[in-house]
Amino acid sequence: MRTKEALPCGLSLLRVLIIPFVIYFGGTGRNLNVTFWLCLFAALSDYFDGVLARYLNSQSNTGKVIDFLADKLFLPVALLSVSHSIGGDPAVIGALVAYHLLILIVSTVVSWSVGKPLVAITTGEKLVVIFSYILILSLAGKGAFPDKGIYSSMVWISGFLAISSLIFGVASYIRLARRLLTGYRQ
Repeated sequence: MRTKEALPCGLSLLRVLIIPFVIYFGGTGRNLNVTFWLCLFAALSDYFDGVLARYLNSQSNTGKVIDFLADKLFLPVALLSVSHSIGGDPAVIGALVAYHLLILIVSTVVSWSVGKPLVAITTGEKLVVIFSYILILSLAGKGAFPDKGIYSSMVWISGFLAISSLIFGVASYIRLARRLLTGYRQ
C-alpha cells in the first residue's frame, strides 16, 4: 500500500483501535467525558478519511473496505456501550445494532462468495451511518454534560432520524440487490 493510501486507511483504522476505550470508559460509565470525545473523534475520522483520500487522490477499494469495516465494528459497539451507561431506547439501539451487524454479515458472505472484498455504500447506508454517529454523540453528550439540555433533546430527535434512515438503508440495499439480480439473469 502506498503512503498516500495508508494515511486515510490509518485514520479509518483508528476507529477500530479506540473500540476498547469506548467499552472501558462508556460501557462501564467510568468517564463519560472521555467517551464523548472518543466518539466525536470517531465521527470526525469517518468524515475526514474520505476528505483526505480525495485530497491526496488516493481513493481505493481497500480504503473503502477499511472505512466500511471500521464503521460496522465501531458503531454497534459504541451504541451498546454508550446506551448501557446512559439508557438509550432499547428498541432504537437494538434495531441500529442489528442493522449494522446484518449489513456486515451479508457483505462478508457476498465478498466470500465472489472471492474479493466488495462494499456497496448506498445513499441510505450513508444516512444510517451519519445518524448513528449523531445518536451516539447525543447519548454520550447527555451523560458527559448533564447540565446541557440540548443533548437530552437530541437523543429523541436523533433516534427518530436514525430509525427513519434505517428504513431507507434497508430499502436501498433491497433495490441494489434487485438491480444486481435483474442484471445477473440477463
